[in-house]
Amino acid sequence: MLDFYKIEFGLLSAQKRKVRIYIFLHLSKGKKLISTLPLFINPSFWQYKNQRVSTRYKEAEKINEKLKIVRFQIRKIEDLDQIRDNKSFKLVIKSISINYLLNNNLRIISAIKSQIKTAPYRKNRKTGSIGLRLNTIKRYSYLLKLVKEYEVEKDTLLFIDHFKIQDIDVFSSYLLHEKSYGVGTVGKQLGLLKTVLIRAKRDGYPVNSNYQFIDSFGLDKQKRILQTLDLEEIERIKKASLPSHLINSWKWMLIGLYTGQRVADLLSLKPDQLREGPNDILYIDFVQQKTGRAVTVGILDPLIKSILLEEFPSYSYPQLFNLHIKQICKIAGITKRVTGYKMHANPRRKLKGVFKKYELITAHDLRRSFATNYYSKVETPILMRITGHKKETTFLEYIGENFNQDH
Repeated sequence: MLDFYKIEFGLLSAQKRKVRIYIFLHLSKGKKLISTLPLFINPSFWQYKNQRVSTRYKEAEKINEKLKIVRFQIRKIEDLDQIRDNKSFKLVIKSISINYLLNNNLRIISAIKSQIKTAPYRKNRKTGSIGLRLNTIKRYSYLLKLVKEYEVEKDTLLFIDHFKIQDIDVFSSYLLHEKSYGVGTVGKQLGLLKTVLIRAKRDGYPVNSNYQFIDSFGLDKQKRILQTLDLEEIERIKKASLPSHLINSWKWMLIGLYTGQRVADLLSLKPDQLREGPNDILYIDFVQQKTGRAVTVGILDPLIKSILLEEFPSYSYPQLFNLHIKQICKIAGITKRVTGYKMHANPRRKLKGVFKKYELITAHDLRRSFATNYYSKVETPILMRITGHKKETTFLEYIGENFNQDH
């Protein structure tokens, strides 16, 4: 039915000053309705053939986006037969202008931008402090990028006040099948999207109730492929003959393998967090950034103690650290072929395959290696306190062990 309607934009004046942009709705039998829009442009920047503002104009992107919104909102009207004359058409355009042009906060991308903008002033529910973590803000920025790409490629717009569950299903399918993102990545993005919509509703925006039915999901835990370094491989890393540019990362790597901390806590370690205790134990006091928990780890290994007390490493950037870890493992002979997920350049995704093990090891695997190597050697509650896991089931899933309530 909607194919019988045609929407056009244009100007009714060629004066060399800003003039209004008009919308024309062509109905059947040659009938044409007309209304003004709250948008202005100098005719010299208007592209009559394309019905849009030339990119030479500084506000072009903003105005063209609003024209796209108008077109989209009219097409969303289920019964255009109710628009029979200019009066009814102008009322429709007025409603669209008030709700979507003058107040553009009903776009989902606007809600995500608001989430990012207010992040430094919002309470972190896990730590009780003010300000969300940088990684959390980065995840919202990534969601914003994905939604923008989706809207462009699908020639659609997402609004918080009217969307169907099918719209979310199509978005999920787009990410999973057309863009080849992993199940875990897509599930996390949907979880973030739901959080954005909950926040918008709390702020008083008219969020469609369908947000309640957005479900996040993850990779089947039975299908996960975990990479760890065993004790024999760690000994080979200790004894590896390395070039000088890798020594600093080698120190951090060994500290990570013996402390079990997240990379953010590991690389922010300072000498004033060290204290020597009885029985020749060196203690390290951490306050974990993710949980806000105070954790103490005891070190007995002579090499690690020597590094910490006598050759404390300088700061390393996480990206460089991850690159160096792979180089160190390669030199140490961690080259057996294993199944896993590796980041590829094109498409930029983690794809499953068989690779040499050193290619798959990352900074996070140091923490998992610690938990795996000392499981059954150290009491589980103590290990959980060090790694920051609250539930034993979560801890066992983390290291790939099955939970048995009889033990």
